Amino acid sequence: MRFELDDEPEVDFLLIGICSKVKDYTMCWELNRTLGFDLQRERTTPEVAQSRNNPNSQHHWYYYYDENTHSAYNLLNNKGKGGMILPEQSQVDFLLVVKNNLNVNLTELINRIRNIEVVLTAFEIDAEAQRSIENLIYLDLEKD
Repeated sequence: MRFELDDEPEVDFLLIGICSKVKDYTMCWELNRTLGFDLQRERTTPEVAQSRNNPNSQHHWYYYYDENTHSAYNLLNNKGKGGMILPEQSQVDFLLVVKNNLNVNLTELINRIRNIEVVLTAFEIDAEAQRSIENLIYLDLEKD
């Protein structure tokens, strides 16, 4: 009998890329105002391992849990101090990670984000097609 290991990480979230030239706290405020969220900056700063010669990159993290839909929203800077979470998405400034997304209308959410004045564009990212998706999967984005 032969067993094969499946080393592909499981993607259990929706991923939205947001392009904007504003600071992360401004993007957070705009999303809160437009979407009725209450994204709050977390004290911990997620770190992503970069190459052997570069230190870990650090990224600001905002979190909101919607009691009505039981969905968790995580806003992260794709471009942090020292590197990117998803280097293959170098045009993306922010990543919005939506977990427990059964009750989320993705098309409506993206359209509402696109209508924010400071947003250049927003789009769904096929997380499973990203080479460096492990950078995002293995970040500890769970609240204590």
